[in-house]
Amino acid sequence: MTHFELKGSFVRKVFIFIILAFCISLNFASTPKTSKSTFLFCLKKEVSPLQIESKDGRISVDIQALNEFFDTNGIDMIEAWIPGSTDMDHDGDIYLNRIYRVILNETSRANLPAIKENITKFSFIHSSEFEFIREVFYTPNDASLSSQCSISSVGADKAWDFWNIPAGIMPGDREVLLASVDTGVDYTHPDLEANIWINQGEIPSWTLEDGLDANGDGYVNATEVIAYMQQFGDLNGDGVVNLRDVVSNDSPFENGSDNDGNGYTDDIIGWDPSGNTGAYDNDPFPREDASATGTWAHGTHVAGILAATTNNNLGMASTAFNASIMSVKVSRSYQTTDPGINDGYAGITYAAKAGYYAGTFTIINNSWGGGGYSSYENTTVNNAYNTYGAIVLGAAGNGNDSGGEEYGSHYPSSYTNCISIAAIGCSGQWGNWATYHSTVEFSSPGEGIYSTVIGTGYESWDGSSMASPNAASCFGLMKAFYPDWTNVELRERMQETADTFIYDINDEEYAGYLGYGLIDVHKAIGSLTFPNLSVDALLFNELSGDLDGVINPGETVSFDISLINEEGWQTALSLDSEIICNDELISVVNGNSNYTNINAGSSESNVSELSLSISSDIEVGSKSCQLNISGLGQDNMDYNTSLSIDFHVSLHQSGYPIIMGSQLKPSPVVADFNNNGSLDVLIGDYAG
Repeated sequence: MTHFELKGSFVRKVFIFIILAFCISLNFASTPKTSKSTFLFCLKKEVSPLQIESKDGRISVDIQALNEFFDTNGIDMIEAWIPGSTDMDHDGDIYLNRIYRVILNETSRANLPAIKENITKFSFIHSSEFEFIREVFYTPNDASLSSQCSISSVGADKAWDFWNIPAGIMPGDREVLLASVDTGVDYTHPDLEANIWINQGEIPSWTLEDGLDANGDGYVNATEVIAYMQQFGDLNGDGVVNLRDVVSNDSPFENGSDNDGNGYTDDIIGWDPSGNTGAYDNDPFPREDASATGTWAHGTHVAGILAATTNNNLGMASTAFNASIMSVKVSRSYQTTDPGINDGYAGITYAAKAGYYAGTFTIINNSWGGGGYSSYENTTVNNAYNTYGAIVLGAAGNGNDSGGEEYGSHYPSSYTNCISIAAIGCSGQWGNWATYHSTVEFSSPGEGIYSTVIGTGYESWDGSSMASPNAASCFGLMKAFYPDWTNVELRERMQETADTFIYDINDEEYAGYLGYGLIDVHKAIGSLTFPNLSVDALLFNELSGDLDGVINPGETVSFDISLINEEGWQTALSLDSEIICNDELISVVNGNSNYTNINAGSSESNVSELSLSISSDIEVGSKSCQLNISGLGQDNMDYNTSLSIDFHVSLHQSGYPIIMGSQLKPSPVVADFNNNGSLDVLIGDYAG
């Protein structure tokens, strides 16, 4: 499946590039890294899952031929590859609950390829595969700690306006689930804690009767859980009552039962399929003694980008604004420095099933990967996407091992049902360090991305690890606006509205390999329902003063404000406007007007006069007022926006003759004459 269709004038320029690059992609793809001590095998679908027992340091299963094979070939251990999977979890003939990881002892590891092949000679074995090593894609960076350019780059700040925030209707939805399948999440971070997902299906009924749902809205959030836990005290002994106490011994939320039937017991705030050496548990916190800013903080950094608490006067914002963070830890805690991704596909399966059993679906972010195709991995992604309706995203990669860019496939991002995200600058400029490929579906900001780390801090990092959750958060905001849409509908809509300008500003060699374009959540949400108005031209006339063609202190001025509705958006209906000036030396004389309906691609001016009185005490220079617009979009949906009205107050001009209260020089015209994105002032033969 091709992940994008080439559109517009650049099709003819790039077709040959696409064909050539596709043919040589294997030469540039990262060298696959495989485990030297483990491999995977899968039973045929008609064979029942194995019953595994361990006694006196030896493992045995309920197929005697396999036991003999294990003894002969130095196999110390086998374990389920995807714990919690069932017969429901399959793609074709590959069933996830019939795939097992084989662990060889040291003396047998040199013979791993032969052992892997020999196990397939049994009639009940479907296949075997090497186990690929997957790594996180990021580079720590200390630049731009106070900046979040990604928010405006993907149009999130404009998309939030589709909610009526002044009326208290905030963007986002707590029932939108965004999963950080990664190194674990510090879910006690003050900018994450309030948005941590609480699995409603695992809440014991007696706690609800005991006042857990304090605000009585029928949905228990993390803040209510923490408040409720105060009566039980500091159960884990870290000196504070927080979400870690929820998964500690004696927690009222641990009853040893799988209350929601998703296959995972007591998964109240997420899941850890990795544990320390492979034993899973319900606490997805990073390794205990890990560095606050090292690789173990990777999952926490991803979580902040996904859904940090927004509008809380703290730290950072997230595009999804008000979604829930599902923490899924897939790195085993015995790794002391830079952890790998040990159980990523078990994590994908958990996240997909948890969202499905919660009555929705999960947007699953995977900021990790590597080279090498695996049919078992592909089955896992297909199962999450098709069976459970999840959205699965993957980081496309961070270029080659020397720090340069790379054309190549990476997995899971290059699997058909995984949305591959390439890292790009907030301006749309390609940084010459990341991975590009024909399987990339979108580009997203991945340079200098500010987010949370373990503890209470923040850092800016580079990487497709950061680009992928930026895109995932966009899907989260769109899901909040269109809650009934499926994963397929959301994906197709995002494809239709991605911004292709990145192909105009970057070299032709990348044409088609950065996906549909830069992800644009503003257009994805809005253009089906709303208009998109901006100031097309601003003209003014002096109603008093010396009529010298410029606005001077002490004058009254009327404005003709032409609004344009962007092509591809909905017709603007029933438009009213009000001009607001916060400068006390600018008084509104006539502040209200209406506009006729504005079709997409058309512009209209205000019907009645808008005028301002400029105090004689005002200082000369640039001034700005605000035009608040209200109207209707598609299906009579309320549309509201605020546009900046910028003008200049100048000293009185001389040398222009006045004739009968008028002037020979025309009134200034303000418009974007040179198409550089800012308004220019034209006065007669002069522009400024």
